[in-house]
Amino acid sequence: MFKRYGKEEAEGKIMAVKGSFQRLSNASRIFSRDLNTDLFGSFNQDELDFLNTLFNKRHAITHNLGLVDEKFQSRVNQWQRCGEELEIERLDVLRGLDLTERIINNVVLKSTLSDEDYS
Repeated sequence: MFKRYGKEEAEGKIMAVKGSFQRLSNASRIFSRDLNTDLFGSFNQDELDFLNTLFNKRHAITHNLGLVDEKFQSRVNQWQRCGEELEIERLDVLRGLDLTERIINNVVLKSTLSDEDYS
């Protein structure tokens, strides 16, 4: 299922996608295109929307000192005024971790199944 690359080709692919995983749509596109893996196949729309909001909050916290800006407003279906401070609840972090674990387990499972093809 997974294509094997030499070291130089793999490093080139890594550099080409560096930073792309901070946006869920980019990560999904890359995994689908390059690894034939659907990262979010088992997710419902509510879960996808939640992860999108959480990743965008992470971006605003990291790059905007936690303040809402126009970019955040355009990417998230949530109403907050520009300049307001974002809040992240503990339960949101735990839910985000659970969903991320599901993504990782899905990729590991597909990788394990793929490795059996090479044995």
